[in-house]
Amino acid sequence: MMVSQRVQHERKIILMLIVCSIIVFGLYFGLKLLLPEDQDSAEEYYDQIHLEMNPSMIQISDEEETYTLIKETDGWICDLDRDLKISRVAVTFMKTTLMEMEAQRVIIDGTNDYEAFGLTSPNAVITVSGAEGEKKYQIGDYNAALDEYYVSVDGSNCVFLIRSDDIRLIYRNLLSMVADPEITDLVADAVKAIRIKGKGFGYDIRKSGGQFTVKTGDKEFSCSEYKVTNLCSALSSASYQCIDRHASEEDRRNCGLDNPEYQFHFETEDGNERNLVIGRGKDEFYYLNENNSKVIYQINTSNVERISERLLLENLQ
Repeated sequence: MMVSQRVQHERKIILMLIVCSIIVFGLYFGLKLLLPEDQDSAEEYYDQIHLEMNPSMIQISDEEETYTLIKETDGWICDLDRDLKISRVAVTFMKTTLMEMEAQRVIIDGTNDYEAFGLTSPNAVITVSGAEGEKKYQIGDYNAALDEYYVSVDGSNCVFLIRSDDIRLIYRNLLSMVADPEITDLVADAVKAIRIKGKGFGYDIRKSGGQFTVKTGDKEFSCSEYKVTNLCSALSSASYQCIDRHASEEDRRNCGLDNPEYQFHFETEDGNERNLVIGRGKDEFYYLNENNSKVIYQINTSNVERISERLLLENLQ
């Protein structure tokens, strides 16, 4: 009886070992499908995704839009709107990510699965070119379980899985590439005068002999440079997001810019002037427009609250 039990126990152990061996070899050969035969080859495949040029042109194309950024002497311009100011920071993030992007894994021959990976009709195509040549990235479907995208490069058989954080930096719509409003470059020390109009109040702030004077109604008082700097920094350091580059009059009304909460007119020591208005939209969010252009930015609500606080009469006196 004991011998029979021992034999059964040994059979169970042997069966478990066989199952474990099958699992181990299955995993091994599964990984072999994803990885090259040796490490040197792996490096060669993984390096395919790296951008090794200083680009002079970046084109992004998807179902919604196709736009091209072209490098010129004083910055980047867009083929769709040459007057549109493009963010140097956004372009730098895009270039740096393409140069340093790391694949989480690679499928060496994924051409038979292109359709399954969304690469037959990719969600987006990013084409980068420069003096050294051209490189094309095709972005396929998103794998929610891995938080990664399927990507192919230059029609290669390889399919790379790239982190979604990296994809968000290289695949951006045109509005997200628009530079922040000019007010973000305002240097408080260079401000010579500010005219401010709000609902129910107005200020005329002027600098003379190194001192600021505030006029409001029949009141006039001195204002410290620190308080003027605080007001300027509340505007220059706010968080902005471009939401429209061809705003119509109706768009302006919907954003509350036809009847703004605040109007500012800045004059600087070098003779430059700029106007900006902040409106409260029908959706209760806040929006900013500069110099009556067709570009509209959304401004963070907490930033508007900070601006409102620094405009209080008691905080200027």
